[in-house]
Amino acid sequence: MAHNGCVWRALPADFPPWRTVYGFYWRWNASGATAWLHNRLRARCRGVRLVWADAAYAGRLVAWAAALRLRVQLVRRRLAHAFEVLPRRWVVKRTFAWLSRYRRTVRDYERLPAHHQAMVQWAMITIMTRRLARRHRPARTPTPALARAA
Repeated sequence: MAHNGCVWRALPADFPPWRTVYGFYWRWNASGATAWLHNRLRARCRGVRLVWADAAYAGRLVAWAAALRLRVQLVRRRLAHAFEVLPRRWVVKRTFAWLSRYRRTVRDYERLPAHHQAMVQWAMITIMTRRLARRHRPARTPTPALARAA
């Protein structure tokens, strides 16, 4: 749902009725199951300890990060109205590029900010599960036919 971005009423035919799918989506978000799954996967993917942020987000971000035991390093511009290559800016751009692969997160399709937050969480859940699956993929063993040909 988060990847292809179809509307609820236009789900593929092999899905249950759209009200059932939306009901699960709504209950999981309301109960906090989506956030719980996202946080568990984030903990398994990598222990993030340092966050780079633009200086414009210095206010509440620092307090929020401190509550999560994260250290925030603010990236500040030296010249206010001039182009300047800023350190670690590519990390932020890369993350936005990953999220932009999921159609529902590209534009503001959702009516409520909580719905958009859930779609971003689902996109990140997909990214993290793929990363974990790649990391824990068992070694390939050759099939008997390929072993004989070699």
